[in-house]
Amino acid sequence: MQRIELIIFEKNIDTVFIHFRYDMNQDHIEASRLCLTAARHCKNILAFQSNNYICEQVYNPVFFVDISSYYKQKIAALEAYGKEHNRFDRLFQTKLEMNHVWGAQNKVEYAEGFHVVKMLDCQKT
Repeated sequence: MQRIELIIFEKNIDTVFIHFRYDMNQDHIEASRLCLTAARHCKNILAFQSNNYICEQVYNPVFFVDISSYYKQKIAALEAYGKEHNRFDRLFQTKLEMNHVWGAQNKVEYAEGFHVVKMLDCQKT
């Protein structure tokens, strides 16, 4: 945690993206916990859902970012993980379909949804 915190301070990071803390993957849960503590002084902390398991708490994003211009880059990034992370050959496709649904809900082609842990300032710099 202190190594993460040091990077945040050294780089003057004000926005941190963490795993949703009710994820079903133990590594994701621990990473979320460590990052949440390390980023406690940051202005913005947003959580993302990296898989679609049914969790103890429902992932309900309320902050959305239009990713329509970056959609093909997201596909390429996901494909870089290979089959070992693409559970049942559906995980990545399901995530991309969710981006399309969130986009439709927000009147854009594709959107990424985030759970807001804390948000003080979201202005672009």
